[in-house]
Amino acid sequence: MKQTERGHATEEATGRLLALQIKGGPSWFAEKSADGWWFRFTATHANRWLNLAIPLVVVLVDTESDTCYWQAVSPNTIVEAGQGFKVDVPASHRVLVASEAWRVLASRAAAEADAQLDSSVAHLPPSVAEVIPRLGPDGALTAYHLAEGRHNAEGAVQTLLAARPLWLRRSAPHSWLAVARYANCHGHLDLAAQSFELAADTADVEADRAKWLAAAAIQLIYLDHARAVELLDRAEEAGADARTVAVARAVIAHPSGDANPIDLPEELEVEDENIRSSAFIQSFLAIRSQRTGDIQAALNHAALAVAAEPDSAGLMVGGVQRSKRRSCCCLVGEQFCQRLGWGLHLQGRAGSCVELGGDHVEVF
Repeated sequence: MKQTERGHATEEATGRLLALQIKGGPSWFAEKSADGWWFRFTATHANRWLNLAIPLVVVLVDTESDTCYWQAVSPNTIVEAGQGFKVDVPASHRVLVASEAWRVLASRAAAEADAQLDSSVAHLPPSVAEVIPRLGPDGALTAYHLAEGRHNAEGAVQTLLAARPLWLRRSAPHSWLAVARYANCHGHLDLAAQSFELAADTADVEADRAKWLAAAAIQLIYLDHARAVELLDRAEEAGADARTVAVARAVIAHPSGDANPIDLPEELEVEDENIRSSAFIQSFLAIRSQRTGDIQAALNHAALAVAAEPDSAGLMVGGVQRSKRRSCCCLVGEQFCQRLGWGLHLQGRAGSCVELGGDHVEVF
């Protein structure tokens, strides 16, 4: 096992160290994985490598093509294999272009992120935490930075959007989805919109692209009408749900400051299961019912919205039982709630409702 210090030929040493386990020859490429090769090792090696004070990287050398491939050995990359363990060494992980990735691995934050993954995830909103496993080995760093930045969420998201580090770009689009939901949860809808758009722009699946473009537009409904319309146009072209787009357009078209009910889009005139299971549409119907004075209908729609996405901070309205009183709670952007005279609330995993500010509507 060798150690290397990350730095550039024209720079001073950084003091950031990596341990390298280098293996060469055809035999190390005999067991193919879905996107590379499996590297196997014993439980003794796993215990030794995982308890190093510095990160360890396995390097496989293809002596026929003079190409080297790598993978970090960490709790997030190893897989149990009988009495031993193995890691997947992707063909895309070429040492020749690994400089930035290794610099990240060698940083203290990366080591801390790996060790604190469970703790970091526990400090994230449920809708963000459920995305982290989709990010693979990069999930630890994403969770770490979001959890550490929770006391200044705006600054944390702004930094990630400006820097766009390798570990976020590499795990896109779901890394940007996590950032978008995180920004939304903390009420920074403009930053959520930027992040949703990045998720859409890096999506391989057209349905995801359409959905995330619509989500970006929804964040901007009360912040930037022109930009929201532009994003809705793109979402519609990509095949976004017509009813979701229609609701968003109806909200945008409603005059600012007008307390009258928002016009009901014709796409909602015939209710079906897709409408009943859409948290966004049920949120809209709850707010519309409240404006018409039909509080019971508002509560019913709010309950459907929460049932559709019980852990999501992307809801507009939630239904909550408070002692013997029933309340309608607004759950997405403070601007939306203030126009109704409602407070901003977040629906928690346990069903509790945490009030962040403002008055709420109570019905006896």
